[in-house]
Amino acid sequence: MTADTLLPPQLEAPEQFVRRPGTSVVTDNQRQLLDQVRRAEKLTRSDLMRACGLSPAGAKGLIDELVERGALKLGDTIIKGRGQPSATVELAPGFAYSLGIAVAVDNVRVMLVDFKGMPIDEMEQCLFPLELDAAIDFVCTAIGQLLARHGIASSRVLGAGLSMTGPFYGVKRRVNPPDSMPAPWATSDLESLFAQAIGFPVVMENDSNCAAVAEALHGWGRSTERFAYLHFSDGFACGLIEGGRLLSGAHGNAGEIGRLYARLGLRRPSLEFLRQDLAATGIHFTSIDAMLAGYDDGWPALDTWLDQVMPGLNLTIAALTALLDPAYIIFGARLPQALATRMIDRIAFEDRPRRGLHAPNPVLSVTHLGHHAPSLGAALLPLKWHFFS
Repeated sequence: MTADTLLPPQLEAPEQFVRRPGTSVVTDNQRQLLDQVRRAEKLTRSDLMRACGLSPAGAKGLIDELVERGALKLGDTIIKGRGQPSATVELAPGFAYSLGIAVAVDNVRVMLVDFKGMPIDEMEQCLFPLELDAAIDFVCTAIGQLLARHGIASSRVLGAGLSMTGPFYGVKRRVNPPDSMPAPWATSDLESLFAQAIGFPVVMENDSNCAAVAEALHGWGRSTERFAYLHFSDGFACGLIEGGRLLSGAHGNAGEIGRLYARLGLRRPSLEFLRQDLAATGIHFTSIDAMLAGYDDGWPALDTWLDQVMPGLNLTIAALTALLDPAYIIFGARLPQALATRMIDRIAFEDRPRRGLHAPNPVLSVTHLGHHAPSLGAALLPLKWHFFS
C-alpha cells in the first residue's frame, strides 16, 4: 500500500508539491532521507548516505532532486578524516508551511509552522460556549493575518491539521465532543467544513493524539520512540506513540482511557471537574482558561480533587504499564506543572518483587511543550503525512 492510498481525500497534497501528476509528494527513499535530516537537524551528504543505507549514486540522485525542489539546502563543506570534503544538508524551512487548528471547549488556536516543524506564530481566541460558525470565522481571519504578517504566500501552505476534543464515531469523519460544545460540532463533517472555509486540505485528529505527535517530534520523543501522553484538559485521554508512530486504533480512539473511568465509576482527572470543585468552595472561574490563568497551588480544593482522582489515575498508569510497557508516561496538555508534579508524587507502582527482582516501570515526566501541544501537533500532521514517517 502506497502513502497515497493511506491519505484521506481531504489531505491530497496541493499540486505544486506533487512530483508528477498521480504520484506522491516524495518517494519512500526520499521520505527516509528527509526523516534522517529532520532528526539530526544537519548532516553531511556522506553521513546521510550511510545513515540511509543507500548506494552513493542512488542517494546522490535523491538528494540532488530534493535540493532542486527546494526541500533540502546545502551548507558548508566539511572535511572529515582522510575522505573527500562533504557538504552539509538540512531541511529548508521555507519550502512548505503548515497550519494547526486546535479546538477546545472554550478556545480555538491557530498555529503556523515551517517545513522543519518549528512554530512561527500563533493566534488564539477564547469563546464559551464555542459556536462552530464563530470558530470558523476566527480561524479564517487568523490564517489570513498569520500569512500576511510573515509574508508567506498561500501557495506555500501544504495543508492544515485540526485538533478536536472528544472520541471519533462512525467512519473517522465525525467527533463527539463534550456536551458543553454545541451540537453542530458533533453532527458536521468538520474536515470538509474547515477545508472549504480556509481553502487548504484539512485532516482531523483528537487533541490527545495531536499533543502526542508534538511530543514525539519536539519533546520527550527525542529520547524515546515509545511513550504514553496523558492529556489533561476539559476531559482526560491518552495519546500513544509506539516505534515513533502514532497508535490510533481501528476507529481512531486508541487511548480513550475515559471509557475505563465510566465503566468502573471512577472520577476522571478532568480540569473541568476541578473548576467545578473550586466553584463549590466559592472560587469561581468562567472557563478552564480563566482558572489556569489564576492558578494557585495553595487552593484547599486541590487536595480534595487529588484525593478523588488519584485512585483512577494510579489504575491508568498500571494499565498503560502492563499493556504497552512505555519508556515514559508524559503528563501534559493544560495541566499546570506544579499540579503535575503533585500527581506524580502520588503515583504508586506495583511493589511485589519476584525473587527479589522488580519489574521495570516507565519514567513519569512532565511535558515542556505546555498548552501549545495540540495546535503544534495538528500543524505537524500534514508534514508527517506527506514528508516524514
